Amino acid sequence: MTEHRIAPPRISYGYARRLGAISDADGNLAPAWKGFFEQSAKLGFTQILSELPSHAPEGPPFSQEQVRRDLNLLVSAGKRSRLQLWLAVSIGELSAADNFAISHPEWYRPALSGEVFDPRLPPSLRNKVLLRQDHDRAPALWAECWIDTLGQWLQAGVTGLCFHLPQRVPAADWREILGSLHEKFPDVHSAAWTPGVSAGNVAELRGSGFDSTFSSLAWWDYRAGWFAEEHARLAAVGSVIGLPVDPFPLD
Repeated sequence: MTEHRIAPPRISYGYARRLGAISDADGNLAPAWKGFFEQSAKLGFTQILSELPSHAPEGPPFSQEQVRRDLNLLVSAGKRSRLQLWLAVSIGELSAADNFAISHPEWYRPALSGEVFDPRLPPSLRNKVLLRQDHDRAPALWAECWIDTLGQWLQAGVTGLCFHLPQRVPAADWREILGSLHEKFPDVHSAAWTPGVSAGNVAELRGSGFDSTFSSLAWWDYRAGWFAEEHARLAAVGSVIGLPVDPFPLD
């Protein structure tokens, strides 16, 4: 695969839980999101990284039409502000309320199945499902379905995909998914969110098709030597992006 490099991104993260619903009662971009895009542009950012909520917090899943409307609102806002839209997405681990998890129980299993339940975990972390795997491959048609879904987002105007928990997906399936997406959308940027991913799992991502990785800059004390070691591991997978703060807080 041809290596795909971009100028160092300047990423502003839109935290959906804090900004609230993407659309207002009239179907327009909500004021909080509109202000976020405008402020990000003024501050000189070049990319917006945000989740595309598939359901309200602790609520039922949104319809596919609602998800498409929200996506179109974000893409349009990005174009008006001259900001690229990158989506943060997890495909190997989902909320149990996600449409994919509900529609395809044969593809995902409860994350806590067979484990002792920890009552201290918040609902957002308890109600998870993990990708089923057999001989280091995902179930049949799983990758094809995600290629179609992600392709629809890219066709709508998304320019980058940041994949959470990349270790949850077998390397062979990453090669299939990312290879297909890069072939159809040569300008798409695929990134692996790698803070907290073990050295062994990072090594397994080599040659999977990721354009970039993320370092643990937000947790470095600017003295410890582990940061240089991590950077070397990540650079073997793709170009390394460093964010000074954690863009994915749990609260």
